[in-house]
Amino acid sequence: MKKVVLFILMYCSSIGMIAANTSLILGNQNQNGSFSSKSQTQAVANDVISPNSSESEQIENLALLCKVWGFVKYHHPKISLNKTDMDKELCDLIPQIKAVTNKEERNTILSNWVNNFGEITEFMPDSNFPDAEEIKLMPDYSWIDKNELGDALVAQLENIKKAVRSENNPYISFFPGVQNPDFSGEKTYSLIQYPTEQYRLVALFRYWNIIQYYFPNRHLIDDNWHDVLREFIPQFLSAKDKYEYKYSVLALWAKIKDSHAFIAKWDKVLYEISGYRNNSVPVGIKFVENKAVITEYFNQDLGKKTGLLPGDIIETIDGVSVEDIVKERLPITPGSNYTTQLRNIASYLLMSNNNEIQVKYKRNDLVETKTITCYSDYSVDLPYIDAIQTIDSDITYIYPGTIEESDYTPDKMKKILESKGMIIDMRCYPNIFMVFSFGKYLIPEPTQFAKFTNTNYSYPGLFTYRDGDILGETNPDYFKGKIVIIVNEETQSQAEYTTMAFQTAPNVCVIGSTTAGADGNVSTIILPGNLQTYISGIGVYYPDGTETQRVGIVPDIEVKPTIEGIRNGIDEPLQKAIEIINSESGIKNHSADNAILLYPNPVTEGFYIKGANVASRVSVSDMQGRTVFVGNVSDSDGYVNIGSLSKGTYIVRVEIDNRIIQKKIIKM
Repeated sequence: MKKVVLFILMYCSSIGMIAANTSLILGNQNQNGSFSSKSQTQAVANDVISPNSSESEQIENLALLCKVWGFVKYHHPKISLNKTDMDKELCDLIPQIKAVTNKEERNTILSNWVNNFGEITEFMPDSNFPDAEEIKLMPDYSWIDKNELGDALVAQLENIKKAVRSENNPYISFFPGVQNPDFSGEKTYSLIQYPTEQYRLVALFRYWNIIQYYFPNRHLIDDNWHDVLREFIPQFLSAKDKYEYKYSVLALWAKIKDSHAFIAKWDKVLYEISGYRNNSVPVGIKFVENKAVITEYFNQDLGKKTGLLPGDIIETIDGVSVEDIVKERLPITPGSNYTTQLRNIASYLLMSNNNEIQVKYKRNDLVETKTITCYSDYSVDLPYIDAIQTIDSDITYIYPGTIEESDYTPDKMKKILESKGMIIDMRCYPNIFMVFSFGKYLIPEPTQFAKFTNTNYSYPGLFTYRDGDILGETNPDYFKGKIVIIVNEETQSQAEYTTMAFQTAPNVCVIGSTTAGADGNVSTIILPGNLQTYISGIGVYYPDGTETQRVGIVPDIEVKPTIEGIRNGIDEPLQKAIEIINSESGIKNHSADNAILLYPNPVTEGFYIKGANVASRVSVSDMQGRTVFVGNVSDSDGYVNIGSLSKGTYIVRVEIDNRIIQKKIIKM
């Protein structure tokens, strides 16, 4: 079978970004680098006045214009023939729609505009439409309503929907092989820092329709996508300068909850609004036990001069609590889940345009305030991690972050295959694409480990399944020892895909914590002002259709670092991996697959937990990390009622036998 190789990007690591002094921080610092209690950019969103009835009607009219314009842009066959400038068409329509006094007038304007593209003469036969079992996500045409649009306009749109479409649409194509969408035909307007009202709406409407028709994870967005459009129209209309415009853009990108949706091209204003500053404190900081904790020194000498120690808890920065900083940064911070948003926020906390910042920190029971020097440039001297090491006498430790194919040649693999166990530390981004070249040593026979969804020219917004890659070959000499894969929030994109592949090994267990939940090749989106971001361009699923976007790779056993462990230089997930390999029990005894059973799954009202004892503690969390249920198995004979929860994917955590086991469950 032909292999479709996924080339996948991840959010730049905090270490590399700080070292290069091009870090992106998402925050509310003033131009002088200090934090304020309420950021200027946050105030932008708060200053949008709730629309009165006439303004509300105008928002609805503009929202409908967005939908009709985007529908025609991606569906009408004449767009390919005429090479129509759809941005100009939109700009011409906006003042007309803003001026209407009733929906009949609005619908007539839109109908006449659609009519200008010409008559549809060739239609697709119904037999072309995929079978139900092939479909993951249907197009959303719920807004095409005769009561709202009138008979004439609806008839036109229905005809366009059925039309035969060319593959020469200037606004959309697909990359060969993987088939993620390519939007490179869009105009950048790179010289415009603050677009006019019409072109601000071009930005909003362009992005909204790309997500509507080409984002494979549209169904996983928290908010109704139509409501998001109504929410952002007044923000884009009222943006008084480039800062307000670009703040709204960042907030819009964050709405889709995709860890790939970060700033993809340098823009000074975007970075300023996000919190970029020239100087930083040369220490690492992460959220551990829901607190901002110093984890390491990026530069040993300068780090020690700060007086901070690993395990110190940062409580305030320049007088503003970390809790308030997080609250203000979240609306413009990309992330498929809350854990990943915190990862991104943590990376940029200790940056400033000043030469010093003041931090209040807690060490054990002692709370102190300290003024710390910031640096514009410094060398990073973190210890280099060898790609392949022997630890604990007979365990092979693999670190993909520095690996090269020369590290696992057939001769070198002979020794690796003889070891008692293997630890693959996927808390990094793989240095090379190692899925097939290394993975073939882990399994005895060809195995499918993923499948994909994508859309196409003929049916924008319709996402259908296609088979994914096959790992391995018939190999009686595969690695027969225990394999433990460690994951956390740094495990993103290609790292998640690699983990999915290696999970097919017979003797594997995944431990750690929530991953970034963003897989699949990225597609670039360009908005006026040459503002660039990414989206996950194809859907990536396990062979049974289980989601990976937002959910990430769910560990068999949850093992998180602790503040105490960081203080003492202990890597608890690594210790647990060694313990599992050295234990007498088989690897599957450590796996969630055998430890507990959740049924039914998917679920409509509630589910039972089988295999947990009466003292077991159970909690259910949504994709934002919010706990929505907590209880004991004995409370209801193992039954957990989630009938009141919204449809979606949830994480069930069961504390059993001194470990935390996680499983995904789908609420229908």
